[in-house]
Amino acid sequence: MTLQRLFEVIFDLQGTVRIENGCRNIFIKKNPKQRDIMKKLESALDSINYIRIKDLNGCTYNFKLL
Repeated sequence: MTLQRLFEVIFDLQGTVRIENGCRNIFIKKNPKQRDIMKKLESALDSINYIRIKDLNGCTYNFKLL
C-alpha cells in the first residue's frame, strides 16, 4: 500500500468530535471492509494518544476507533 492510498483511506472515514473536561475526543468510525488497515490505524492512534497532543488552548486530543 502506498502512502497516498493510506491517506485516501483515512480521509474517507467519518467521525465526530466532542469536547469534554479539557479533552477533544475524536471518534472515528471503522471501515469493516478494510480490517487490516483499521488495525494499523488503531495502533497508530494509540501511539498518538500516548504522547498526549495538546492544542494552544491546552485541550488534549484523544483518538478512538469505533
